[in-house]
Amino acid sequence: MRASSFFAALALLAALALPAQAYDKGALKTLLETKQCPGCDLREAPIGGSIAGALAVGAKFLSNVTGAEVGDPGFARTDLKGADLREASLIKANLTGVDLSGAVLVGAELMGAKLEQALLGKTTLLRANLTDAVLEGADLSGAEAAGVAFARADLTGARLAESNLRGADLSGANLSKAVLDGADLTGATLEGAVLEGTTWEGAILCRTKLPQGAFDDTGCPQP
Repeated sequence: MRASSFFAALALLAALALPAQAYDKGALKTLLETKQCPGCDLREAPIGGSIAGALAVGAKFLSNVTGAEVGDPGFARTDLKGADLREASLIKANLTGVDLSGAVLVGAELMGAKLEQALLGKTTLLRANLTDAVLEGADLSGAEAAGVAFARADLTGARLAESNLRGADLSGANLSKAVLDGADLTGATLEGAVLEGTTWEGAILCRTKLPQGAFDDTGCPQP
């Protein structure tokens, strides 16, 4: 075998041995630099968590935290306040601790995404899909989440006060110790959801399907 062919074969084997990355690195760089990435392919992208506070420098990404968690002294939130991520694919992306306050995620795909301790206050999530997403301790206060799919999502300890959850699918979701005070749950589905320790003082329940399958209309306008 010629040397050039041998080394080409070695290079191919090395490339195949590398873990596959589903996300578009260029799209991630654009997002971190401009906060504008509608329709981008960011599947499994390391946007938060151990890459929190990452900086895009030219074509190179730097991580200043390794294995840090929210609350650790060295943890720095990735700042994506007001970002435009409409219709973006964020399936199984790591968004742990990311600040997405006021971001636009209309129609975004976030199935299985990690959003523990993420800041999603006043975020627009209309028609987004967060099926099986992990939102433990996340803050979605005042979020526009009408029609959003939260099926089987982990919302343990999440804050959804004053959020718009009209028609949202929360079936099978874990809402233990979640705060739903003042949330609009008109037409929402909570069938099979876990509500242990959940608070929903002042929440609007109208045609709301409860965990056992019964409907609650106590908040419907009176004729």
